[in-house]
Amino acid sequence: LLRVQKKVLQAFLAAEGQEWMEDASNAKLVYERNRIRHEVLPLLADICGGTEALHRRFVSIGEQSEGLSEWLESACTAHGGPDYPDPSQSLSLDVGPSFQALPELLRHEMLWRFAANACGHFLGHGEVRSIGEALQGPTSGPTRWDVSGGWRLERSGGALVARLHNATSGPGSEV
Repeated sequence: LLRVQKKVLQAFLAAEGQEWMEDASNAKLVYERNRIRHEVLPLLADICGGTEALHRRFVSIGEQSEGLSEWLESACTAHGGPDYPDPSQSLSLDVGPSFQALPELLRHEMLWRFAANACGHFLGHGEVRSIGEALQGPTSGPTRWDVSGGWRLERSGGALVARLHNATSGPGSEV
């Protein structure tokens, strides 16, 4: 229903003899979601040329996102990257020269999938970027990153390895 505008839902309900119900909390600007709905979206609509134009742009962005997801899926497969979800996946990811030659977006997706599968941890964009940048740099940089659940990602030669570790063991680079 995210792609269906409120007025379309209201018209459908009216045609079905149903009443529109509005949660009273939707009007309270103390919630960020409501500030976006009542302040940011009207401003964006004004900038974009109206609510219909903004709606079309959001639909277009959604379609682009789906296309990008499909491309990432096929590119990960083509380059031997991990499927997601695949809990039986190996606990290492080849991050050698062939990995380094991939487009940044694809490297980031493969890192995210690897951590999600191996550690059960969903890295944030900043975490993926930080690890990706370190892997691109000299091997003298950070070589391990602690993630949640007692897992650590470690660079070992041309591989990124996921290992369970004791959280009190030596220093690492927190992500």
